[in-house]
Parts: sequence; structure tokens; C-alpha cells
Amino acid sequence: MALRKLPASGVMRIGLASLAVANIAQWIARHEGPATQDKADGLIGFLFGIAIGTMLLALWMNRRSRYAGK
Repeated sequence: MALRKLPASGVMRIGLASLAVANIAQWIARHEGPATQDKADGLIGFLFGIAIGTMLLALWMNRRSRYAGK
């Protein structure tokens, strides 16, 4: 997995950027018509899942690196 080769701060930045993209997509989808709501809801859920997953991975990597030296 390519994200494991990055430092934890870089993975956290990717997660925060994904969170920003998901929030912007949610704002845009809210102003669209009701015909696209199902597809938009699925896409927004996917984007929030990616954001949460990458931020949790960054926390895990940070904690693992702190205790690896002890």
C-alpha cells in the first residue's frame, strides 16, 4: 500500500484534503436537483469513508512510530 510509505503527517494531509473535498461535494450536491440525490449520496459516503480511513491510518502510523522506539 502506497500510503504506508509516506510519513504519518503526509497521510493526515491526504485525509484532511479528502475531508475538504467530501464537504465541498456535499455542499454542491445539496444544491442540485432531487434526481441526482441517490448517486450523490453514494459518492459523498465514499469520499467521507476515504477521508476517515486515511486519517485513522495516519493516527495508527503515528502511534506505532512513537512506541516502536521504546
